[in-house]
Amino acid sequence: MRNFKKIILAAAILAVFELFFSFLLEPVGYGYYLDVDMKKMEKAGGAPELIFAGDSRMYRSFIPSVFENGMEDVEYAVNIGTGSQSVKGSYFYLKDMIKRYHPKYVVMGIDHICFMNESGHITQGELTVIDRIKSPGIRAESIYSLLKKGDYPYLLKSYRYRDRVEDIPCNIKDKFDRDIRNGIDKRPEEHYSNRGFVYTDRGFAEGNTGLPKPLPVQWKETERKQEAFEYLDKIVSLCAENDAELFLVTGPATLSVIYSIENYQEFLDCFQAYASERGILYQDMNLLKNRKAVLPDTAMYDSDHVNGKGAEITSNIYCDILRRNIRGEDTSDCFYASLKEMMQDVHCVVACGFYMEELEDGDYRIVASGICAPDETPEYEFLWSKDEGQSWELLREYGENNICGIPAEYLQNRVLLRVNSRLKGSSAAFEAYKDKYKSVYLK
Repeated sequence: MRNFKKIILAAAILAVFELFFSFLLEPVGYGYYLDVDMKKMEKAGGAPELIFAGDSRMYRSFIPSVFENGMEDVEYAVNIGTGSQSVKGSYFYLKDMIKRYHPKYVVMGIDHICFMNESGHITQGELTVIDRIKSPGIRAESIYSLLKKGDYPYLLKSYRYRDRVEDIPCNIKDKFDRDIRNGIDKRPEEHYSNRGFVYTDRGFAEGNTGLPKPLPVQWKETERKQEAFEYLDKIVSLCAENDAELFLVTGPATLSVIYSIENYQEFLDCFQAYASERGILYQDMNLLKNRKAVLPDTAMYDSDHVNGKGAEITSNIYCDILRRNIRGEDTSDCFYASLKEMMQDVHCVVACGFYMEELEDGDYRIVASGICAPDETPEYEFLWSKDEGQSWELLREYGENNICGIPAEYLQNRVLLRVNSRLKGSSAAFEAYKDKYKSVYLK
């Protein structure tokens, strides 16, 4: 009996220790703000009729309030997307949400990376999902399924954030801030905005997305991650068993990313076939009609995500599409029939970039590359500026040759180099460009 009491006492002390240091070390994250929103919804007697799930493309692309305002039978919507959320993680998170709220509709994000063996195991991505699951049984199941044995210590937040002692004063200040306690994220540039959606102000200048770095994960039929498809099957069954209508969607990335995935059409074909076989619908927002005009570079946060402006565009368009999908209408008119059809309509260089090489004689050369449809040819113009881009001097006029020499003497001080690119035969000043500061000391 005494030993039992000692065990209980020790467990209680450890629990208090964990709560105390978790409070000090854990930063206020998006999950906290979502909890505040969900409690407000529950206090008003509501429950989400529409749930979005998936990785970061989902929580950056779809704004719940747009769907609440645009769909008659959706009073509440919630976006449970998280960074690096695996398909397996989506299954357990949805299982918890469906048990608690019984939604009418579920929109599952399909990112091709999640379905490739190359995607790998991301501990923090799985932990984020586990942290948000409320049902004790589903949480225990998710811990067993999502984590490797070496990951278990990270369930203790005092251990997970042990290297962030210097952030304690900021964490304490945030947790006692009245606005933050009421669910208002005041951080500039990027902040939690609306029932799981994250708003970002930053965007590219038009035509200046640059080449995707690193090169996107390629779609290879022989390298498909079988476990991801098995858990997508579980999501399909979970929704069917709970009368939640399921839709599959791929959120927007830059055209440079889509063009850089050599077998992207095979990815599209794979999921169109998958959805058709199961009587559900898959759509890719990258193939929206008039895609380049609808989602220009200024609407992109980075190569893989839209910014806040882009999310507003994406959400309004998909809200109309989803409403029509639910009515059983044909929405194929909203999309290109294939990647090839989209490329033919875009008909331009979608991104370009360059790097420097030093020559044996001490001078340098600029090596440029551009991304366009396989059957089209880019050409390049090379310029340099000594006054921060206020005026430009021509190094070489437009031509197909992607290499341009530049004397080392031009690079003794920091200068701004620029490569413009357009399709051969185009009269545009440029369709894409990239500029970088360079000198002999900045290679």
